[in-house]
Amino acid sequence: MTMSEARHVLGTILWLHGWATAPEVWRSTTAFLDDYEHRFVDYSTCTKAEDFLAVCKRAVQSVRGPLTIVGWSLGGMVALECLLRGQDAVCKLVLVGSTLCFVDRTRQRGWPEVVLRRMIANVGAEQVEHAVHAERVEQTLAGFRRLVMEPYPDDERLAEQLRNHDFYTSGLHAGLDYLLTTDLRPLWLTAEEPIRAKVYWMHGAADRVCPLAAMPDDLHTRPVVFEEAGHAPFLTEEARFVEELRRLLDGD
Repeated sequence: MTMSEARHVLGTILWLHGWATAPEVWRSTTAFLDDYEHRFVDYSTCTKAEDFLAVCKRAVQSVRGPLTIVGWSLGGMVALECLLRGQDAVCKLVLVGSTLCFVDRTRQRGWPEVVLRRMIANVGAEQVEHAVHAERVEQTLAGFRRLVMEPYPDDERLAEQLRNHDFYTSGLHAGLDYLLTTDLRPLWLTAEEPIRAKVYWMHGAADRVCPLAAMPDDLHTRPVVFEEAGHAPFLTEEARFVEELRRLLDGD
């Protein structure tokens, strides 16, 4: 008997993390789902916006058998684009704190373009002195983490879980460029109905990075909303997140 057979593996979950984070953010969550095989993406090779989709496609194509993708924030957009562009191997897609388009000048559904361009300038300002550039990058990351941590800015455990990331500086730039330039609304409107996979949405009501209103209005499944959570409900409301995810995984 193989190890997989002994564990009665129900399928594979591919986890896509968000901008300026690392696969380790999923570690605690996956520990509660030991009847699934878990795979993760690596963004360290991403230097251009289009590289994120390529990384996701390669990961999907490497899986045999039932596949669920859980994508958070940037990772959710990448996963959804991968699905909408014809990855039929995906059975279910769970989007956490994600959206079809991150840019919104009103701030109701996302961030104004000028904010993203300022962040891009800070992480990509390699023409300045190295120490100055490094400081600007760290300030940008620190500011972003503060938003991710809302409404729990003083939670040291949460801060530790968000401390590391697998992005090189060029990858940080590329990820912001992806968020700036990607608009999945046309694909969603034309391809959402025929796709075979079920698409589920999970969102924190207090999300300061990707507001609750960022979810599409025309959902075909009922979204799961975490009333006390911000951008990372799987970290701040872990027990309920796992319960809700298990319900989606076990459903038809």
